[in-house]
Amino acid sequence: MNKRDKSKVQSVPFPNNKNIHIEYEIRHGRDTIVPGDKITFKNIRGKFKFVKLVINPDLEVSWIDCIDEKTHTFRSFYTDRLRSKVKPKKPRKSKVV
Repeated sequence: MNKRDKSKVQSVPFPNNKNIHIEYEIRHGRDTIVPGDKITFKNIRGKFKFVKLVINPDLEVSWIDCIDEKTHTFRSFYTDRLRSKVKPKKPRKSKVV
């Protein structure tokens, strides 16, 4: 995964409301989350596919738009509820006796 500068991430204004900005990349700890990555949230059961980050600077609010994996419904959560990016399981090494 490439490390990207925050200055290079473009914030696109929403066409219907110029006060809302959209970003397609989140930096969470060491992970960079891009559209299509699976993420989990605190106190919410299930995994979700990341779509975009929406920021409203006038209200000082930001939220994450995502799609539920099981029901394929569109959901939004505040950014403070983001727990982690789901990482693929690594196979165990077989022991040679």
